[in-house]
Amino acid sequence: MKLIIAFLLLLVPVNGSNICNRIVCSPTRLYADIVAIIDSSSSMQNGLFDGVKQFLLDIATNVTLGSGEDMTQMAFYTFSKNGKSYGTLKNGGNNSTVINTINNLSFDGYGDRLIDQALNLEESEVTTGNGLRSNAKKILIIFSGDSFTGVLPSTNGVLGNLQAKYDHIIAVGVGLNGPKNNFDELNNIASDASQLFFTPAYDQLRFIYPAVLQTGCSNYQPKVTPPPPTAPPTQAPSVSCSVASLSYDMYLLIDNSPSLDGTTFNNVKKQLYNFITPYSLGKSTQVSVFGIAINAQEYYTSFENAQIPSYVTSAIDNMVQEMTNGQAVALALNVIKNSIIGKIGNNGKTQLIIYVTDNTNYDSDPSYILSSLNSQYGVKTVVIRTGTGADANKVNSFAGNNNCVYDVTSKGTSGIAAWLQDFTCRKNFCV
Repeated sequence: MKLIIAFLLLLVPVNGSNICNRIVCSPTRLYADIVAIIDSSSSMQNGLFDGVKQFLLDIATNVTLGSGEDMTQMAFYTFSKNGKSYGTLKNGGNNSTVINTINNLSFDGYGDRLIDQALNLEESEVTTGNGLRSNAKKILIIFSGDSFTGVLPSTNGVLGNLQAKYDHIIAVGVGLNGPKNNFDELNNIASDASQLFFTPAYDQLRFIYPAVLQTGCSNYQPKVTPPPPTAPPTQAPSVSCSVASLSYDMYLLIDNSPSLDGTTFNNVKKQLYNFITPYSLGKSTQVSVFGIAINAQEYYTSFENAQIPSYVTSAIDNMVQEMTNGQAVALALNVIKNSIIGKIGNNGKTQLIIYVTDNTNYDSDPSYILSSLNSQYGVKTVVIRTGTGADANKVNSFAGNNNCVYDVTSKGTSGIAAWLQDFTCRKNFCV
């Protein structure tokens, strides 16, 4: 998991006088329209939602609220199962009104995170007629505790509208699942790298406070040096077809238990990255990614939902090993059957499960669910056996026979990508 914490901001005290000495303008003279969109789903429990409310109170009590020059206006929206508006900027220039509004922001606690519904409200309400000021710095802050559900801002044109409206968009991933499951979408949303923050605990939100003050200063301009572009991997020369022309729904089940040593785990991830990159991701080929240990974790890749290729590669790259051994592979297969393939149905693509495992300490025997997936949806299977802890008979049974098993113990990790690519070309499946 990549946790990107604004370490430099940790050095900045939060009391007003010291902040004023370190930034180019005073918070009491902040000429800004600040709009906050807050995740109110179940992912924001354990104090995270209340921590965001305190963060917003810190801003409200340190700026001068009002509609005049050198004054700040604030508006608030939440999203979970529905989007909710808490008033317009025109109403967000009064101190007591803003404080009461923040205190009354409600935690919904549903599992849905339909940010598009809050963004639709923002688009219709944050207008000049409702108090948006042409000369004020326009700042949007989005708080997320997990991957968005529903329509993504980066896929339906909404993100472009936001970027045109606001001078700065600050994206904040809170808790452990914010960075793990929503890194790419928040990275897309943020104005630039200096506006992207992740904080695993609510008490660290206060360290992002100075960034909001800086963006509100009239002469603030972030300085960002983009990294040099790197060429994506191409398919192996030995592969017998152009994998970009293939049509697959792939389900990567990756053993991320501590059974694998760290070097093998990282080498396998690199091979899977090299394997999947040359396909037409998000077009003819879609990929779902699961981490398999004592529990099964589905990583967000916008599977069959306007999939963005970087979401797939980032899910592989960002996967980390869990602390407890086990293989909840039957659980993952049931999720695939009931929540993914069961909803998509037979879409004409080859359905392929690629199971990478170092042990076969299954949560329960996966034979029945595998047979059901094959008979109902024609699902095929292939296994990458990374260690002797994975029983050879069990992985052969999972794949159909040993012709559909790549054994790292005898072949090494370096040939995984080429073998999988050629396997998808030849389609010599064993079930």
